[in-house]
Amino acid sequence: MKILIVMQVYDEFSLLDNIKKYNSILNFSFMENVKTECAVFSEYNFSTNILEKYIQNKVYFRAIDCIIPEIIKNDIENIQNKENYDGIIILESSMSNYVAVLLGEKLKYNYVTNVVDFYRNENGMYFKRFSYNNNVYSTFEIKNKPFIVSLKMIKNSAIKNNIDIPNIIEIENKNIPDFIIDKNIIKRADIKENSDILIVAGKGVKDKKSVEKIRQFAISKKFLFGVTRPVAMNGWGKLGEIVGVSGGIYSPKICITIGVSGSAAFYVGIENSDYIISVNSNDKAPIIDMSDVSIIDDYENVIDDLFNIFKIC
Repeated sequence: MKILIVMQVYDEFSLLDNIKKYNSILNFSFMENVKTECAVFSEYNFSTNILEKYIQNKVYFRAIDCIIPEIIKNDIENIQNKENYDGIIILESSMSNYVAVLLGEKLKYNYVTNVVDFYRNENGMYFKRFSYNNNVYSTFEIKNKPFIVSLKMIKNSAIKNNIDIPNIIEIENKNIPDFIIDKNIIKRADIKENSDILIVAGKGVKDKKSVEKIRQFAISKKFLFGVTRPVAMNGWGKLGEIVGVSGGIYSPKICITIGVSGSAAFYVGIENSDYIISVNSNDKAPIIDMSDVSIIDDYENVIDDLFNIFKIC
């Protein structure tokens, strides 16, 4: 098995922290008889000699003015197409989950975020993470390779010198600005936005199957469909379906939100709607005050009746 380990370096502290985490995961039983290579993306200016000292085998290195998930995704995709790794492990950072989801969606690989432990046996590979506000310890099985995981709270090991000297390959910077001058929200150009009705599923929709049910209804009626950012980051929706500051801005005649709490970042995506209908079991949720009509109930109790009403549209 061959695995690529991805590091994102912002300063001296995160450089040392990443090296410690790298040494830590090499001690996992999962990594026995596994060949590891690294991809390092760094905003911090340091000598690559330190990588030669602490990291074994091949290292892809890119110095970059500003770490942007899309850039990492594009580079890793190019590396993967050439090397064909069995798995990609992204060390913990502020953007590690985002990078994992971007890569997983682009490459169509199985992926798990916020992994705190992992192991494998003859039956498959197993990844553990906390769920439901850290109240449940869940284990996810992945049988098919390649896979992508982002790590969280992996205990650091002491730094050890490695015997093998890595082959460091610097990735050429192409079409990357020296700095970001400004950031503007641009309305997404999408022919589907001609629809008069937008349906949005939020984290209050309890599972991926229910999100898919809502999606399929919207598709069958040629309505727009979107999700909140937490739904997409949970793997229940696509990044391209996100509504709000980090996704699409819509102006439908009718917007129906199901299980959406209504953050300010989300509301930007629907505030131009002529009419907003919300379904939420929490009468204190911000979306209630944003809506023209609110249904205070569990979505499972009303969704079929709601769909029947809109079947005539």
